[in-house]
Amino acid sequence: MPQETYFISTKLEMGFIKSKQNKLLAGNWCIDNLESFKTNNGLKTLKNVWSNKIEKKKDYKYLQTLSLNYSKKLSNYLNQLHGSKYSKRFWEFLILSWLTIYLPSYYFRWKLLKKSLNRKKKINFYDLKFEEDDFTILDTYDFHHKITSNEYFNYYVFRKVFNHLGKKNKNLLLKKKNFVISKDKLKSFDNKRFKLNTFVKKIFNFIFSLIYKKNKIFIEKAVFRIKDNLKINLLLNQTPTCFYDIFEGGFGNKILYKNKKKDLRLRKKIDFQVSNQDEFVRFVDENIREDMPICFIEGFKDILKYTKMIKLKPKVILSSYYHYFNELFKVWCASLLEIKMSKILIVSHGGGGFLKYPSCLNFEYEISDKKINWYKSKVKNETQLPASKFLTRRNFDKTKEFITYVEGPVHPFPNRIGDSMIGHENLSLYKNFIELFNSLNKDIKETIIFLPKQEYKIRTTFHLKKYLSSHQIKKSNMFNFYNRKSKLNILTYPETAFCESLLSSPTILLYEKEIWEFKKQFKGIYKELLRNKILFHDPKKAAKHLNEISSDINKWWNSKIIKRSVSKFLNEICFTSNNSINIWVSSLKKELN
Repeated sequence: MPQETYFISTKLEMGFIKSKQNKLLAGNWCIDNLESFKTNNGLKTLKNVWSNKIEKKKDYKYLQTLSLNYSKKLSNYLNQLHGSKYSKRFWEFLILSWLTIYLPSYYFRWKLLKKSLNRKKKINFYDLKFEEDDFTILDTYDFHHKITSNEYFNYYVFRKVFNHLGKKNKNLLLKKKNFVISKDKLKSFDNKRFKLNTFVKKIFNFIFSLIYKKNKIFIEKAVFRIKDNLKINLLLNQTPTCFYDIFEGGFGNKILYKNKKKDLRLRKKIDFQVSNQDEFVRFVDENIREDMPICFIEGFKDILKYTKMIKLKPKVILSSYYHYFNELFKVWCASLLEIKMSKILIVSHGGGGFLKYPSCLNFEYEISDKKINWYKSKVKNETQLPASKFLTRRNFDKTKEFITYVEGPVHPFPNRIGDSMIGHENLSLYKNFIELFNSLNKDIKETIIFLPKQEYKIRTTFHLKKYLSSHQIKKSNMFNFYNRKSKLNILTYPETAFCESLLSSPTILLYEKEIWEFKKQFKGIYKELLRNKILFHDPKKAAKHLNEISSDINKWWNSKIIKRSVSKFLNEICFTSNNSINIWVSSLKKELN
């Protein structure tokens, strides 16, 4: 009798499997570290379905189209449900940011399970006990947070897909296991900074609404650094919003809906036509009413009511983060757009907009009146202004001590589609670092420090202790601090930190070729960075270059050819100016006309 194969979706199920049983892992997030590969027999791991460029390109277009289709379909559904007549744009402003995470998250898992059917005849999946209500999603960020980092929620999503596919495929078998997923494993993200009760918040926000009432331009406090926000608002003759802007940060005021319960009777009150054309769409149609966050259904009217207390009626709204996850801001903003009281300008919140596949599926273009980018754009209603995070230069230490290696961000579980790394794909970052480190001269090795990106709890540093001393491995997310002390930075991802590093220090960019891809219009810059040894895809070549320039790094960095390449990159992709504040003020004033 052939040995059974078990599909493992998360580390949660690994403990139930006997060592000799065949295991088909959904991804390398199912293991703890490199050593797990050596100690597990019968272990096979499915590849990242979007590591193939052709596959990613096809799926990116498919999911873009799908997100727009569902924004239209859900707009009609939500209007019927709430007895309202809001425009499609109103609902798009609320739900598109969620759809661009929800649809890719489910589609990735869908494709993994479909591919597993091509590999094996029969696949077993553990059926664990849980309460459906425990998996209720509060808002957009709650879904993003759980699908990115919570293995219990990821098990639930995989099981839902497995259960659907298993209805028509006898080779997919659910195996009951006496294990209960407890509610405390699924706690929603809680913004601990805001613990005031709702009544006090209402009074507090009402007072600030009156203070900001005369502001013709609302500037979300996260758009600029504090001193830049102060300068720009004062030059616009406005009250600065840098310390408090009513909406309580990127995640907003969850008190308005955090205690609401999912009402399935209400959600199913309105029919949602199920498609017969596409199997994945049929799956989404059957589940999306139950999956929608509380904030769009049970909590919507409370959020809408709360926005009536916000007396701000600006002509222009400037947003960089809040349109993603702040549900109160989204309803307030959408309400003003609905009555044509305001227009919304969306500002790049980071330096990765020049990449070919933005992870947000370009939804910002759909909801904004104008998109303000750090990079040059040929798209209608998009414009380039000085990079909002770098309007004024920071002071740096004169004494430069370190060569700093900066680990890139990695998500434990797949969520959005785009240029990123998932699970233990950061082991390739680890391997790249070791190859680089082993090829460096001894004197350079002693000056190297490693900055981990550990907000996602993936232990790259676990593997580094036999190469680096404890004082060379720093705390996570410390780039801003050590950038001031670094004589050269080695970045492993071409996003905001790379842009900031180019503005302040000699910099090398090192990453695997297939992971990050420049847009077509920036391919010339990509080739120039490669040619001038600022960008490397081979750690040994990067080490050879570093050995050659280590005696005088500044001589290399200040050479005409390097300065020209860096200047070209910054002008095209991360524009800055000595007159950045005035350029912004002038541009914003024109928006009032």
